Amino acid sequence: MKSEPNPSYPQQTQKAQKSLIRKLEAAESKPNMSERGNPLLIPKLEVTEDEPDFANARQTHKARSSQTIESSDPLNPQSQIFRCKECIAKFTNAKSLAGHMGSHAKARIFQARLQEKLRVLKRSKLETEAAEMERTREEMAKAREEVREEVGENDETQSDDGSGEVLITSSYRVAEDGKIVIDEDDDDDI
Repeated sequence: MKSEPNPSYPQQTQKAQKSLIRKLEAAESKPNMSERGNPLLIPKLEVTEDEPDFANARQTHKARSSQTIESSDPLNPQSQIFRCKECIAKFTNAKSLAGHMGSHAKARIFQARLQEKLRVLKRSKLETEAAEMERTREEMAKAREEVREEVGENDETQSDDGSGEVLITSSYRVAEDGKIVIDEDDDDDI
């Protein structure tokens, strides 16, 4: 069964077209209709090289600081390629580029945290080495003091020839003014 065409169809389309034209003319006379969000009256944005056409201003701000735009097709300048300035990645829309720039930011944060950890490790290693050197100095100072005490108590030393004989050498004492005084033996014939 074939349905018969509606004879009033051409008239309906003509009426719809006329009402649409009237609406458009009325909207053009009222400039703030586009601000209210009428989809028919959204002004077309001109795309330039340094200012791409983005729907969202935040994406525009993010992408402006991090991309260059190339036309992918000379016959169709509206098709654009967004290139990341930090690497060789290319994207066809600004949203993808914004996500990609977020990954660069995460990588920078990770690198900064890693450098801080390395700095802390180096600092702790240096502090450990400094404490170890200080302990070594203290031990050496104690050893020197012990040797001085032993030498101060005994004024006898072993012979130079290695025979193990103990030779009596001159003794010394500390005077009241803090100077060391050597008591020489008067017996030169020994």
